[in-house]
Formats: sequence, structure tokens, C-alpha cells
Amino acid sequence: MPNECSPRTVGRIAVALLALAFLLSCGSSEPDGGDADTANSTQLDDLEMTTSTGSGADTTDGARPSRASFSCEEQTGGDDGTWYLVEIREASHEGFDRVIFEFEPVDTQSSGVPRYDARLARPPFKEDPSDLPLTLDAPVAVGITFLNATGVDLSGSEPRIVYEGPKEIETDHSPVTDVVQAGDFENTMSWLLGLEGRRCFDVLTLDDPPRIVVDVDHGEH
Repeated sequence: MPNECSPRTVGRIAVALLALAFLLSCGSSEPDGGDADTANSTQLDDLEMTTSTGSGADTTDGARPSRASFSCEEQTGGDDGTWYLVEIREASHEGFDRVIFEFEPVDTQSSGVPRYDARLARPPFKEDPSDLPLTLDAPVAVGITFLNATGVDLSGSEPRIVYEGPKEIETDHSPVTDVVQAGDFENTMSWLLGLEGRRCFDVLTLDDPPRIVVDVDHGEH
């Protein structure tokens, strides 16, 4: 029989998707040609970890599955479970830029990667949930939201910071110019990948450790 989501899980997913839509709703949240059906992610089965010079040190190498392709449409995927964000890495490769979000499961019942929703958006950008202006010097961005994920462990008597990296990452390349946290509230995280211009992207996944990879095409669309 097919797996059924609990009412609580369905509710959390609905709230998170509404949060992303609100975050990106000011201005035209979808560039021209951005309205489309959901596209599934691609699993990167055999990529090895390599060391890269520059800001993208210790990222996956520049390989991409032959079946993978770039799209300017919304992309969703992932699995049930709860997650901590532990690291973000970025690098430029021939033909595309790559941003990697690495996670660790909160418990042994979590497997795969967090559920996510990624789409193109235009400014003005705002923080979630404060609705304050978010400084991002970019005419367009890839906005990605992770459901049931956070960078802070609130299970103990005192908060424990799990993601100790910067919340604003400036790259030394393009088209991805910076990576900025837009929100981390009630187990929902939002990040923006600022782009120098409209670019299509591809969301991929890796296991051991769990990683969500966003590749941004160098070519304009």
C-alpha cells in the first residue's frame, strides 16, 4: 500500500510552502517563464569528494549525471524526517556553479535528505518570518526552503548552534554571487542564492552524509 502522510506532516508541509511563497511574494516572485509543474530531483549516485582550490574547498567534483538537466521551473523533493544543517560549500565548475547544503539527521528514523522547495525569485527579498528587508545585491535568486530542518538544536535546556558557518556567503565567481540565509524558524529554513542574471538550475541529492546540491547553469535563459 502507498505510504500516507500524517495530518501533522501534511500540515507542516503546507505551512512551509506558504512561508516560502510569502517570502518570495513581494514583486514578481517568478521571472517570466517560471510558472511550471514540479520537477523531480536527480540522485548523484557515484560522485566522489574532492578538494578544490579557492572558496569551494572540499566540495563534490564537477561531474553531473548524464540524465541531469537545468530547468527554470520550481523543483521539489526530499524525504520525511528532521534534520540539522551542518555546513554549506560552494564552488565554480566548467559550465555551472555548485552550492552544497550538508545535513545530519536528528534521529535514526530520518533517512535520505530533507524535503525542499526551490524556485527562481526576484527582489524585493524579505526575511522569514519578520518580513524585514533582506539585502541581496542581485536581480534574481534561487530561493530554496528546507522543511523540518534547522541550524539550531533546541532539544536541551540551552540552544546548541549546529550550523556554525556564515549566514551570508560572498563568492569569488559568478553567476552565483552570494548565498544568504532568509529564515530559520519553527524547523523551516530558507536560503537565497543571489544570481547576476536569470539562470536555470538543477537540484541534486547525495547520501552519506545527506546533501542537497544546487547547480546553476552558466548560460543565460
